[in-house]
Amino acid sequence: MSDLAELEKQALAELNSSSDETGLRAWHSKYFGKHGAIPAAVKKVSEVPPAERRAYGQEANRIKEGLIKAYEERQQKQSETQLARELQSDALDVTLPGRPIRRGRLHVATQDMRRITAIFADIANLTARLIRRDTAPAIPITSPM
Repeated sequence: MSDLAELEKQALAELNSSSDETGLRAWHSKYFGKHGAIPAAVKKVSEVPPAERRAYGQEANRIKEGLIKAYEERQQKQSETQLARELQSDALDVTLPGRPIRRGRLHVATQDMRRITAIFADIANLTARLIRRDTAPAIPITSPM
């Protein structure tokens, strides 16, 4: 059982020394990953003599739950610290104008009709210029756009 107590002390010390999110992830992988120390300790219950098995299993589960709780608290504290840091660096300036409100737009059919009308107006203007090129100065036909 002393190996479990030593594992708990070592895990808590490393957890408290991790200072960023990547350190927390590495700690979690080291102790709770597929080949982590805690799953290995729980699997070791089968190797313990039957008389001590129950106490060893209870102690292993207690340490596992305690480390999970400590990890979640540390992760919560880390996210709160990061949020506070972001709020300090990206302070909100309330004197700046807000985002513009998006207004509505024309119906798709209306947009298409205006495009088609503009195309035909351009064709008519081109035709009028070609016809009158030699006889008189061109009078441009304006599109409704």
